[in-house]
Formats: sequence, C-alpha cells, structure tokens
Amino acid sequence: MEIGGESAARHAGGMLAPWCERETAEDIAITLGAKAVDWWDEVTPVTHSDTLVVACPRNRAELTHFSRRTYGLARICRGELSVLEPGLSERFAQALFCCKEAHLDSCRALRDMAAKITELGGEICLGASAPNRVDLDCTGVNAHLKMLRPVRGEMVILHCPEIKITRPVWLLHPHIPIYIVPQENSRYMVGATVIESSSSRSPTVWALSWLLSAAYALHPAFAKATVVETGAGLWPVFPDNLP
Repeated sequence: MEIGGESAARHAGGMLAPWCERETAEDIAITLGAKAVDWWDEVTPVTHSDTLVVACPRNRAELTHFSRRTYGLARICRGELSVLEPGLSERFAQALFCCKEAHLDSCRALRDMAAKITELGGEICLGASAPNRVDLDCTGVNAHLKMLRPVRGEMVILHCPEIKITRPVWLLHPHIPIYIVPQENSRYMVGATVIESSSSRSPTVWALSWLLSAAYALHPAFAKATVVETGAGLWPVFPDNLP
C-alpha cells in the first residue's frame, strides 16, 4: 500500500453522523455512513453516544428547517434533554435527537487501522514499491480528480472541567452550524468553519472568534475553558458535497 499527501485527520471531529450530514448531502450519505459505524467498530473504539442538535431561542426555526432536510431525528423537549444532557437543559427548551450516530478519535482510528493491516499480514510502504501491493491515493485535495474542490475547515480544542457534555452537539445557526465533540479528559473539539478556500494557513481571528462564541452560546461555562489547540484543514469535496 502506498500512501502520499498530507492528512487532515488531525483536525477532524471524528463524528459518524450520516443522518445529520444528510441535511446537506444526498441519501447515499446515510446509506454508506450507516455502514461506516459498524465498520469502524471493528477497527477502533467507537463511542455510541448519539447526537443532539440544538438552536438558540432566536434561531429555533432552524431546528424545523434542519429536520425537514433529513430524517431519523426525533424532536425532544426540555424534560428529555435534561436526562440526556443536564448541562444543556436550562438553555434549550427543544432539541433534535438521533440515537443511531457515534463518534471516534480520528487520529487513533488511523493508527488502529494501520495496526489492523499489519495484523492481517499486510505491510504499509510509504512512497515505496512493494510486491503484491495495493495502491491507495490518499492525497486528499491534491488528487487528480475532476470537479474535486477544497473546503477549508477550522477548529479549536478546549479544556473545560466545569461542564460535562457526553455526546456530540450541533448548534444551528443560519450562516454556520457549529459542532462540539467531547474528547477524553474534559476536552472538547469545536468546529468547524466551512470556507471555499485552498489556503492551509493557521485559523483566522474571525474563525476562532466565531467558534469560541458558539461554545459560549452553548454553555457559559466555556468562558472559563483553556484553549488547548487550534488547527485548520482542507477537505476534498465533490459538487454534491460528498467526500
């Protein structure tokens, strides 16, 4: 197997959320994404903690618009939300809930996948020829494919012991929906801007201010969080928004 190019996995949220992704994609996002949850489960630890979708009171109509563009999400009230995520029920009276989704550590997933290949008798050769090889083009946005375009995404990782969120949460906004994914040791990844750009420079002040404001809007305890890491990556996307 020959691998080339620069990976953006380090900056990925690791969400296995095809029903939520269906909001901006075709049905194939669910068809293939649902299989991906089971596939990754055999390779790396997967957290089956479901997904919540919320919106601030002034943007509550976005919940209805979101639910109309996908399916498989149930609308829940404050009482149900207080059971799932007690820390969010005071600020949000309603939410959408998908019980079929999951998330993983994307960087660990790549390491575990490489270990699985070795376990099955394979050998990974980076940029080198090998007998009986299978070539995989992992060059991302540099792949020579028609109509492939880069989409820039920026993220920030926060450390916030003052709050406990156990599952990925999407915060809807008319312009940029933001997701927050829990990680180990009270860390949370907040992402991601979606910008039609091929620039791989560090995150901009505008992007970071937007992401941090969204985290604060989700829960005011994030005002006390420590910024652990920031990053930006380029995702290869086709015109139909499929990866």
